[in-house]
Amino acid sequence: MRQHQRRHPRLSFAVAVELQTETRTIRGSTRDISTTGLYMETSDELAGARPDLVTYERVPGAEHVHAWNMDPDRYESAVESFLGTVAGG
Repeated sequence: MRQHQRRHPRLSFAVAVELQTETRTIRGSTRDISTTGLYMETSDELAGARPDLVTYERVPGAEHVHAWNMDPDRYESAVESFLGTVAGG
């Protein structure tokens, strides 16, 4: 079994400082450790640190990568809206 190390408490801040591009984060609301080892709180912190660039969509009841499975219409609408924004359409 792969062991996950706890994330560095300043990881989101370090990423947020470097962020220069609009970003959409979509993830479930369960407090699981994803396959990348990032906690749900990391997404919360990143979105809170850069609300000017990060749009965060949390899907209630979904695990980390199962947001589409829980609500495909909401997921696809969020992605289409984001792409329209960043593509200027």
